[in-house]
Amino acid sequence: MQNKTNLDHLFYLAQQQEITYSFKDLKAAFEKQTAGIPEHQPKRVNRMSIFKTMLMSTAVIGLGSLILIILRNTHSTSQYQAPLKFSNVKKASAINKVISTKVHTRLKKEDPEFTTDREDVLVRQEERKEELGSNPVFSTVLNRYGDWNLAPYPLNHHDVVPVLTAEEIAENNKQKKNLVRALKKVDKDTYVTLKLDSFSLDFKKYHAYHFVMQRTEVTNLQYRTFLLDLLIQGRTADYFIAKPDEEQWILLKMGQQMKLKEYYFLHTSYNDYPVVNISRKAAEMYCDWLTEELYKVTEEKKQAEISAVRLPTRDEWISAASSGGTTYPYPWNGIYRRNSRGCFLANFNPYLSQDGEKLDDDGGQYTVAAKFYTPNKVGLYQMSGNVAEMVYEDLSSKIPGTAGGGWLSNSEQIKILGPDKYAGEVTPNPCIGFRILMPIVKKQE
Repeated sequence: MQNKTNLDHLFYLAQQQEITYSFKDLKAAFEKQTAGIPEHQPKRVNRMSIFKTMLMSTAVIGLGSLILIILRNTHSTSQYQAPLKFSNVKKASAINKVISTKVHTRLKKEDPEFTTDREDVLVRQEERKEELGSNPVFSTVLNRYGDWNLAPYPLNHHDVVPVLTAEEIAENNKQKKNLVRALKKVDKDTYVTLKLDSFSLDFKKYHAYHFVMQRTEVTNLQYRTFLLDLLIQGRTADYFIAKPDEEQWILLKMGQQMKLKEYYFLHTSYNDYPVVNISRKAAEMYCDWLTEELYKVTEEKKQAEISAVRLPTRDEWISAASSGGTTYPYPWNGIYRRNSRGCFLANFNPYLSQDGEKLDDDGGQYTVAAKFYTPNKVGLYQMSGNVAEMVYEDLSSKIPGTAGGGWLSNSEQIKILGPDKYAGEVTPNPCIGFRILMPIVKKQE
C-alpha cells in the first residue's frame, strides 16, 4: 500500500514538470519497466527513468540545434560575402592616437604637404589591417586564370592610402614591365603604327604624321598598374590626384550605379573595360608616367628617338578613325549604324537617336570591353562610342575636347566629325576615357 502511495506521488510530481512526452505514454513506459522490480527499489527505478527522459530530451534539442547551425552556414556561404567593415572608431582612444601619429609621421616624409585632416581615416586603415590581417585594400595577386584578384574598397575609400604587400608589389612590377615592353616593341596586339599624310575631309584640311596609337582605350587593368606604381614609388599625393572618382556613377542615377561604383574599377570582370571617371590631369599623368618608364628601359643611344606619350590631337584622332581620310561618317567605312544582320556596330545610346531602340539594344547598358566591336580598317577598336576619348584641339593651346562620343551619345555624336558632347570637359566623367599616342621621330641621317 505504501509503495502504491509513493508511486502515485511520483506521478503527481512528474505531471507538474514541463511536458516532453505525453503523460500517458510516460506512465505506460514507466509501469512496463518497473513491473518486475522488487518493491524495496521504487525510488532508484524512478530516478533512472527521469534520467533517461532528460537525456533523450537533451539529445533531441542538441540535434535540432546542430541542424539549424548547418543550414545557416550553408545559406551564408552560398551567397557573396561583402568585405568586412571597420568597427566604429574610438577617437578618444590612446591607442588610436599613437597609431595615427605613426602613420602621419610616415606620410609626412613621403609628402611634405600632407596634413592631418585625414587622421581619422588613417586610424581606420590601421584598424582594418589588424582586423583583416594580410588582406589589404588592394589584392593584386594573380589567380590561376591570370587575372588580378582585386577586391572592392571595403569602406569610404576616397581618403584611404592602400598598403601593398611585398607580393603585390612584385606582381604589379611584372605587369608594369609587360606594359612598358609592349610599347617599346610596339606590340601588334596592343599598338598600331600609322603612317598618314595630310588630307581634306568635308572641305577642311587635316594634318597628320607618323605615330603609334593604342588599339583600344586605356583599360582598367592598365590604369591600375599605373596607380599602384605611384604608391610603390611613394608618390602619395599624385595617387590621390590620379585615382578615379567612382562617385560619378551615382550622379547618373542609373539602376546599376551602386554596383558600378563598388566594382567597375577594381573587379577582375572589368579588367578589359575602358577606365573612366578620371580627370584630364590624371590622363596626362598616365602619359607622363609611361614615358618615364619607357625612357628607363631604353638604351642611352636610342633615348633621343623616343617621343613623349600623350593624348592625340583632334586631327590625329580623325586621321586614325577615318583610316587615313575616308569619306564615310563612321569608322567602319559605312553610313549605317547596323550591319547586314541588323547588329549595331558601336556602343552608344540608340534611344536618343529617336529610332525607338533601348539603351542596351546595341549590346551595352553602359561601357563594354575595349575589344567588343569590330575594329576599323587600320585596326583601331571603338573609335566611335563606348567612351568619348580625350583629345587636344591643337598641341600649342592644348584646348580640351573629346572625339567619337560615348555610350550615352546619340548617333550624330559618335560620327567621326560629330559634335563634341563633352567639349571643354576636364573633370571625371563615366562617359569619358582616353587612348594614348606616341609620335614617331624620324631618324637623323
